[in-house]
Amino acid sequence: MIRSSQARFVVLQGLPEPPPHACPLQYDALVFQPRVMVVLVAAAALSRAPVAWAALSGVLFLGAFAPRLNPFDALYAALARRRSRRVLLPAARAPRRFAQTMAATLCLVAALALLMGQGAVAWGVVAVFALAFVGNFAFGFCFGSWVFRSLFRSWRPPEARSGRGSSTAVRRVAGFPPDRV
Repeated sequence: MIRSSQARFVVLQGLPEPPPHACPLQYDALVFQPRVMVVLVAAAALSRAPVAWAALSGVLFLGAFAPRLNPFDALYAALARRRSRRVLLPAARAPRRFAQTMAATLCLVAALALLMGQGAVAWGVVAVFALAFVGNFAFGFCFGSWVFRSLFRSWRPPEARSGRGSSTAVRRVAGFPPDRV
């Protein structure tokens, strides 16, 4: 994947534009959740169990409404401790939380559809997830974050609102000490 699509993905998530050395690290940290979601959505679809979709919805809602308790971020942090160059991401910004809420709502729709015997609707949800995953991995595009940015055009990252330069925020986000950047 070319760096520009990785940088676009990072910025779409509400983070400042990363410097070239931090972009792949931030991108890997941000796409960890979609990578895990591919497996979880496939498992829920194959199980055809409403409880699997409802549990997935609950986990996504938890990450959206309590970003510091996001289990995907906690798992990534636990796995990243073993690597010397890891990324310390801040709590999810509004565009990312909005995308998580959209995904959680889709999972809830699938659970309710299966409870009502509407399997075709659940497979439609799987198709929407498949398109979102292709956009994520092939093009560095997050549909949920894009919808947020389209609906709330005046939203700006905290660094832009406070007048601080993005270079300070990038250093903190990238997990590098300021003297090494």
